[in-house]
Amino acid sequence: MSVANKVRMVMGLKKKKAPAMAAAMEINPQSFRNKLTRDSFNTWDLIEIAEELGGTLLLEVDGQRVVFGLEDLPEDRAGKYAGGKEG
Repeated sequence: MSVANKVRMVMGLKKKKAPAMAAAMEINPQSFRNKLTRDSFNTWDLIEIAEELGGTLLLEVDGQRVVFGLEDLPEDRAGKYAGGKEG
């Protein structure tokens, strides 16, 4: 399953539409739809999507979990989450 299809799946589980996700990521809805169509999400996008949906992005290797969170975003992207913005 593609990354875009997995994003669609979790959006469906949380009943989130593309315009709401775009607003949370501070991009226009067409840009978000393009990411879905082109399957062009980067790690930063996935961290933001996970945060917005109340989830966690993680990598598991040999039973060890590495969680990627807002603290891993560059300050210019993470800054919009300062001040209590949560999913």
